[in-house]
Amino acid sequence: GDGGRRGNSVEELEADMGSVNGSMHGSVHGSYGGGDALSIKRTASAMSESASVVSTLSSNRPGQPRTVFLEDYPHGELPLQNVDRNGRLLGKSDMADLPFLHEAAILYNLKDRHGRGVPYTRVGDIVVAMNPFRWIEGLYAEEKQAFYSEHLIWNAPSDDTTNNEEKDLDDDDREDGDADGGGDDGRRRRKKKAKPRSSAVDGPTFRSEYDRLGYEPHVYETACLAYRGLAMDRSDQTVLVSGESGAGKTETVKIVMGHLATVETTRPFAKFTSEKSGNALGADETVKRVLRSNPVFEAFGNARTARNDNSSRFGRFTRLQFDVENKEKAKRMKRGVPTCHLAGSTVETYLLEKSRVVGHGAGERTYHVFYQLLEAPAQEKVNVWEGLRDTSLESFKYVGATDCHGIEGTTDAEGWIRTRDALKLFGIDGDRLRELLRALCIVLQLGNLTFGPDPASDHGESSSSVVSSREELDKLSDLLGEPSDSIERAMTERVMRARGEEIRSHLTPSDAGDGRDALAKEIYARVFEVLVRRINEYTDAEKHYDAGGGG
Repeated sequence: GDGGRRGNSVEELEADMGSVNGSMHGSVHGSYGGGDALSIKRTASAMSESASVVSTLSSNRPGQPRTVFLEDYPHGELPLQNVDRNGRLLGKSDMADLPFLHEAAILYNLKDRHGRGVPYTRVGDIVVAMNPFRWIEGLYAEEKQAFYSEHLIWNAPSDDTTNNEEKDLDDDDREDGDADGGGDDGRRRRKKKAKPRSSAVDGPTFRSEYDRLGYEPHVYETACLAYRGLAMDRSDQTVLVSGESGAGKTETVKIVMGHLATVETTRPFAKFTSEKSGNALGADETVKRVLRSNPVFEAFGNARTARNDNSSRFGRFTRLQFDVENKEKAKRMKRGVPTCHLAGSTVETYLLEKSRVVGHGAGERTYHVFYQLLEAPAQEKVNVWEGLRDTSLESFKYVGATDCHGIEGTTDAEGWIRTRDALKLFGIDGDRLRELLRALCIVLQLGNLTFGPDPASDHGESSSSVVSSREELDKLSDLLGEPSDSIERAMTERVMRARGEEIRSHLTPSDAGDGRDALAKEIYARVFEVLVRRINEYTDAEKHYDAGGGG
């Protein structure tokens, strides 16, 4: 197609989408037809910014015209497709290699790879993950982990190798320039052939050689580059995982943490021993504690939403602590990459969705731990609180009925066992576990309290209130060990103190209900904070550091 002609008369261009190289005359982004024949007609007002292009697609809607407006596109031009010489749409594992980079090209490339069961795509140093919503066999196998570790850590290109490759490239460019009879042409050719450099780590240069080496983008790639930055440069690394709900952030974080925690096990000819961890607990116990914190955070901080069965409802900043061997010792031991063992971790949490404790939308759930507790064995429930005997999800208004009784192939009953065992690893068992779970029972029981107008009040519902669910109040009294009257006064009155004087005012039933919900949310938030502190006490390397570790 002739992409350069412009005029005021009507033009008809018949073009195959695969062979169009023009600007707005003969190109439509990839989601329109994927390479099918396209008839394009420009209107007589072609020079106007609001000119339209009427196109007939042969695949999606045969014979049906489809109108697009150039004013909806940057500079009034349709985006160009990425096609090869034969008109086939190009797909790249690294989208930085796409000839034309725009929204349509990005979306098509991601869609194409997602449809082929390839969830990861590279954009320079960034890895884009498309949640496949299914388990892909072999994608996270130990062999895959070892493969990326070998190519990006243990046998990664050295500085000398990279410099030699670039020197050879420059020599070839000079020869090409001289052969064409001009230094300027040679310089232009050298500029064109130079490969983009990556700043993932200082030292080895990781470029588009990824494709040449024959391996696909993977989250292990990100973890390996971060590990190498720690070991070789002894500099802190940051891995940022972001995305909308359901994108797979929670699983990605677990995969990255798992790889970083165990990457030393892939080191060739090296035995992973407790003496090298830099932690008095030993390597195995350290890794176990750090990784087993995830089930606890998932139980108490994750919930089912309309888009995701295991959505994190809080923000988390995890700091993994490593014991890095100094380069002199590594050189004496003839190790090209210094050892870098996981020594511990600390976690900071923020923005817990407290409102989910007291309510959730249709088809959603509150936090997993409530369902796990209510699906626990009957005797374990009674051991926590006698009031849990013969209870179900419908017994508590904050929980309610649901058609979802598990997450990710694990039932709530199985999830209870996993959560209980993980809590035990952090010293929360026996009486300590019982106290923690009774706090959750208080939250559940608060939700069953209802309020109505005080019959003794002369002002009706607009004045004072009382607890109308007396049986539920008595259960809460038994759970708290406080008289029912004291609890009722606390829930239906507001106390203010000014200049040493105490003033009590009555709450309406609506205000009392809001206060009940606020109390439940605050109790749950405090429980969550206690868990975070407890986990940090057991995983922080500063509390268990062994100075004779990694050197």
